[in-house]
Amino acid sequence: MPTNPECTFDDGVVAFPVLAKVFLTYILVAEVSTTISEGPKNRYERLENRINELEMLLRQKESGSESPSNTHSTFFPDDKTNALLSGSPSSTVLQPHHTHSLDPELSPISHLSQSPPQHARIAQTSFSHATDSTSYRSDVMWPNWPPSLPDPELLRHLIDVFFVFHPHASRMFHAPSFMHSISLPPNHPKFPSLPVLHAICAIGSLYTAAVTSPPLPNFDEISPDEIFLEKLRLKEPRPDSFAEKHARLAKESAERLNTLGQDLFQVLQANIILTWFYWSHGRWVDIFVASGHSMRLAVPLGLNMCPPFHSIGKSERPPSILPPARTVVEDETRRNTFWLAYAAERQHGLGNGWALSLDNQDVSQLLPVRGDQFLQGTLVQPIDRQWAQSRDVLLTHPDNQTDSFILYIKGTILISLVKAFNLRFRSKHFSGDPSVATVYSEDPTTTDEPVDPRGSAAFIELDHIVSSFRASFPSHLRNPISDNVVDNHLYTACLMPHVLTVVLHDPHAEVRKSGCISALKILTAARAILDLIYNVWSTSFDITLLDSFCTFCWFVGGRVLVRFLQVALDANSVDQISTLRSEIEFIHSAISKVGERIPMAHRFAKMLESLIIKHCGSTPRPQEDCNFPRSLEPHLLHTLFQETCPHPENNINLHESLHDPGSFLSPTRSESRKWRKLTSFDIYPESLTITLECVAKLNWTLQARIQFYTLTMTLSNIDLKVAVLGPLGTYTHEAAFKVFCDKVLYEERDTIAGVFNSLDPQIPLGVIPQENSIFGPVIETYDLLRTSKRNYIRGEITLKIEHCLVVKQGVKLGQIRRIMSHEQALGQCRDFIVQNLPTADTIKMPSTAAAAKALLDNAPDCAAICSSICTTLFEGLEILFTGIQNERSNFTRFFIVAYSQSAELPSITKSNYHLKGLIRISIPIPQAAEPESNRTRGIVEYLKLLDVFTTRIDRRPALDATPFSSVYFIELQGNKTNGTTFDSWARELEQSTSKINRDGGDASLMGVW
Repeated sequence: MPTNPECTFDDGVVAFPVLAKVFLTYILVAEVSTTISEGPKNRYERLENRINELEMLLRQKESGSESPSNTHSTFFPDDKTNALLSGSPSSTVLQPHHTHSLDPELSPISHLSQSPPQHARIAQTSFSHATDSTSYRSDVMWPNWPPSLPDPELLRHLIDVFFVFHPHASRMFHAPSFMHSISLPPNHPKFPSLPVLHAICAIGSLYTAAVTSPPLPNFDEISPDEIFLEKLRLKEPRPDSFAEKHARLAKESAERLNTLGQDLFQVLQANIILTWFYWSHGRWVDIFVASGHSMRLAVPLGLNMCPPFHSIGKSERPPSILPPARTVVEDETRRNTFWLAYAAERQHGLGNGWALSLDNQDVSQLLPVRGDQFLQGTLVQPIDRQWAQSRDVLLTHPDNQTDSFILYIKGTILISLVKAFNLRFRSKHFSGDPSVATVYSEDPTTTDEPVDPRGSAAFIELDHIVSSFRASFPSHLRNPISDNVVDNHLYTACLMPHVLTVVLHDPHAEVRKSGCISALKILTAARAILDLIYNVWSTSFDITLLDSFCTFCWFVGGRVLVRFLQVALDANSVDQISTLRSEIEFIHSAISKVGERIPMAHRFAKMLESLIIKHCGSTPRPQEDCNFPRSLEPHLLHTLFQETCPHPENNINLHESLHDPGSFLSPTRSESRKWRKLTSFDIYPESLTITLECVAKLNWTLQARIQFYTLTMTLSNIDLKVAVLGPLGTYTHEAAFKVFCDKVLYEERDTIAGVFNSLDPQIPLGVIPQENSIFGPVIETYDLLRTSKRNYIRGEITLKIEHCLVVKQGVKLGQIRRIMSHEQALGQCRDFIVQNLPTADTIKMPSTAAAAKALLDNAPDCAAICSSICTTLFEGLEILFTGIQNERSNFTRFFIVAYSQSAELPSITKSNYHLKGLIRISIPIPQAAEPESNRTRGIVEYLKLLDVFTTRIDRRPALDATPFSSVYFIELQGNKTNGTTFDSWARELEQSTSKINRDGGDASLMGVW
């Protein structure tokens, strides 16, 4: 028997009218889970008393009710009667088809752990007398209701919108347990602590018009980047809003309980919610203090670690001053709360250069369980889970222990690693830490010159994890938007690696320098962020409900694009200016949209405006001018392409050098990203025609044009096709693109023979390599030419070659055991291989791009020799060394081959220089017994017979019955300066060929160009 009699009456009385059936079911569930041992008789008596009380309350309500909208709590809504969650015009929150039953078996509440439905909206119009708490008053009121809290029904409304709209609410609190506790009398031990309720009132004000929130700051009077924003508040002659009042009450009550050592876990929860509130309102001082306090408070509560990872030392204090958790739900609630405190501090800390409050090495905690397991209270053993310090925890995601929230936490851990690296690099380098040793500085104690960390092992490893993070997600979690439904946690997790790429590389990016890998990476990351903004913008999801970290990510992407816009303006690059402005305007519009509700986003929008004015001298245009269509209507696509096209006078030189100085202002992969949205749609052929016409006029680099072309070639209605040695990204492809650009469709072939043999009326042209200035002629090409009966050389292309050693991201030189490439590339880089990788095996591949592509499926000990463009065409690769060919001057000549002499070529291939031709002569070996008069002439006699200027002679063995017979390829050259036309030159070569044949030789005209 208990020492004191237990009063069971108060537990059964509710603070507001409810449906008896629903509440009775809840009581049954609650009683089953109680820890108090009672006999069946006592329990039945208690239930019977509560039923009588409920029936009395219902009778009272039926006789005195004036409106059905006042008869139900928002925790127990009826779709037909609950005004707070209905779609009626008087609602403060529009949230149809949602219920919050306290019994999961009766009405699932799993949606509480997900994003709100796409049709959920927060009303902008308030109730009449919305701020008057009497409008929420119930017929039954607790006599001991805390006077600092709103009236019960308003409080429950705020709690309700908190759970429905805040992305983390159902992870910090176990929803059924919290709903039960709020129905208890205020003096009940399980009633939520006052700091928690005040904090929920503050944060809930963001999602309802029923209470007041502080106005948006006037950034005309203060800089949007101002840290101490409270200076502006002191000048405002207004009382505290409802939200500010309850934030202050939450802080004061939390400090009081913290001092008394009471409800410390709920004090921590209140501090975390306050951090969210401060972040939403851009109060940076409060964010920094509150998030740091949360992390420090979590340490004595023992939440930063879990057995068996406690200290091995002796101490007078226990590892945790909290009593052990009594249930699985309580234990997982504590763990989730810690990770949310961790996430708040790490995400906010990414935006400043200040030290964090808790070192990652002091976090030895299990990762959260899946949302459904948390809701059901499922016990998951530690052996089946991942720890924060598990090996490869950021790139390994077991299917049975991964959901979007877990990926969100892992992304936050990665944020912490990047932050710590940047913060500690200089001190570690100074102390001689080998993990940050870099080839760019010999003396670690030298502090006069800046140290480039990109060559250090720690940077390379971290960069690899960042670039591989999203790709490592399980297949069902790689897209945060599915069927127009946005997964809030997954969307934020997808943004994280792109922002971290910027944070890692932005300090080292030289956007004015051609070939800067860091510049390419931050531009690619910024446009990946742009893609994600466009994706969520294209849905019906209310973007004001996204996690607060999202707008910070968007701002970072916009800030990068402003850097490139400044350079474009300095270079007076009209097309690039237009593209970059459109992208920045779209990002600004999205942030401003969120800023209509979230003051922090409003602040980021103003900061982006200030950056533009400071560096570029103008402000973004309104959202309606943004060039990002949200539908597939052809006229919208036409508008997009028209506004992107340059003026007619800006013509591109189709014969420009592949290695002319350029910058990452050229759209490269980034422009492809914008067009990728269009290629994923069902574009009509006329829309694509518009695209190709506009792109043809843009002053893009070759790499940019190739990348755009890979996205659109399969959708085009262009008739002319050109076969190239594939996959796309080979030097052959680069050479072909240099001449034909996007005027043709490229057909990939695996081998040179595949290109040569595929030529026919449907594919009339091909490009094949002929000779390299270092390694000599391409034998396979001449072997194909010696037996060809119809293919005809119609042109040549000379391409400067600069080979790169390409590896999977993060792989070091010492790890390489195999090198893959085309045999020509292997030969051209023999000196580098002998000097740096003498024991590595060389593997011949059909092409250099095929070698790069094969890296994706091979072990990390493999490398490829290929063009730098391959790292932009194939995700996950990086350049380890550039210019590794034996000689700096390295060129390859390519033949343009046609299926016949009559095949027409585009006018863009006509040369303005020397006329050339190729004649094949077959000469058998003379037999010893053969009379002198019957012997065929030798090659010298035939050359004299030609009487044309010869530039080169190549020989291959003939494939006939006579051993060691020869096939010679004679390359001849004419000149337009002496009055010779192309037609007269062709006739001259035809006559020379006929002359040899009449003289008993076997000659064929193989090409004229």
